[in-house]
Amino acid sequence: MKLRLAVLSVLLLACSDPGVEPRSGTWNYGGSEIASNSCGNDALPTDASGPFRLTVTSDGAFTVVDGDFDTTFECTYDGDQFTCPSRAAGMYKVDFIDATLFYNVGITGTILSASELTGTQVVKARCEGASCTIAAETTGYTLPCEYSYTFDAVAQ
Repeated sequence: MKLRLAVLSVLLLACSDPGVEPRSGTWNYGGSEIASNSCGNDALPTDASGPFRLTVTSDGAFTVVDGDFDTTFECTYDGDQFTCPSRAAGMYKVDFIDATLFYNVGITGTILSASELTGTQVVKARCEGASCTIAAETTGYTLPCEYSYTFDAVAQ
């Protein structure tokens, strides 16, 4: 009876999914593609390219440092799924008018292996100021708006 319980315990442990931990270090984007767009402008900034730094900070958490964003951001993962909650990612003051564009970014994805992941980034843009209508006309965006794009990345 004890042998059966020991074998059953080993089988249960072998069948459980402990998850995949991404490798800390430098990663590179492998490409991106628009998934949705309510912004109206086809020239959306989606070219996820170049390196970024991923650092595992604890079981189930990592941070990302990417030169495209103003701040480091934190993500959590459980099993092979990860989430980087929506956060303020940047702002742009439009020259010569009273309009400032703000954008927030959130990411969800799948860790395929310690050195590969895929994800979807959701960007929400909005404008503050008396001249937001002019800013929207100038940029070609419908504001506020939201778009998303898929991407993949590999560790170096």
